[in-house]
Amino acid sequence: MLNGATSLVETEVEYILKMVALGDGAVGKTSCIMRFTEDRFGEKYKATIGTNIAIKNLQVETKKGKSIRTQIVLWDLAGQPSYKDLRSRYMQGS
Repeated sequence: MLNGATSLVETEVEYILKMVALGDGAVGKTSCIMRFTEDRFGEKYKATIGTNIAIKNLQVETKKGKSIRTQIVLWDLAGQPSYKDLRSRYMQGS
């Protein structure tokens, strides 16, 4: 899990969304996820080994003004070719 990301054990959420970041290695998937979940960018490149999981909890307002607790589970998959077979397994349910 990325530093500072919230844990899966949070208050009750109404919706849980799974999102998978796909792309070649060293293109910025981890940086985008870190920016979204922690509001920061990493200073140095560090290759993802296998997968990292980060959590973002949001309050989403509906058009009718209702607030819905939503949790986004972000799967950061390694982009290097050696992880190609592993990626398809992680994409299930996203």
